[in-house]
Amino acid sequence: MIFDVSKLKFQYDKYSEINGAPISLEESQHISNVIYELQPKLILDLGSGWSSFLFREICKDSKIISVDTNKSWLKKSIQFCIEQNVEIDNFMSWDVLSEMHSSLIDKVDFVFHDMGDRKLREKTTKWVLDVVRPNGYVIFDDMHKNDLKNNVQNAINSHKNKFEILDLESKTALDKQGRWCWTVKRKDELCDV
Repeated sequence: MIFDVSKLKFQYDKYSEINGAPISLEESQHISNVIYELQPKLILDLGSGWSSFLFREICKDSKIISVDTNKSWLKKSIQFCIEQNVEIDNFMSWDVLSEMHSSLIDKVDFVFHDMGDRKLREKTTKWVLDVVRPNGYVIFDDMHKNDLKNNVQNAINSHKNKFEILDLESKTALDKQGRWCWTVKRKDELCDV
């Protein structure tokens, strides 16, 4: 059954009060819907925060790796998870995760890409597409920002039809603030032959 993210409104409001505006509840629900369809075993959460709690709350059987470049933000994310009584395994810095790149290629089921450092986010787009497995998904946040959207589009194009953008500014991914994400699926390479 799809998880109803509105059940987390209390935690969302508490998180927002302490840390500012995270991804919206609408986007959180969209992520939950994708996860329900995919049933991922391995999730990369690039840009810790509300999403780190959300994944741990709704994906109790998945391995979740939450990553950030900002050590104090990573600590805040861990602290919020502790306060909400969810597990805190696999929080790490980007430097640690980037060294694992070759071991992750074609192995990650789901990636949420929302790094706070925009320059690094742009530099890591191709990296993200490399690690997602066939039939895996990536949700790229903040696609209402043209520079990020163009960067993602260029990276997808460079992968020669391996990826399909499933929603462009669709109502499922649009929030009340006018923000949206792209849900991108890596195609099953056997079907492309």
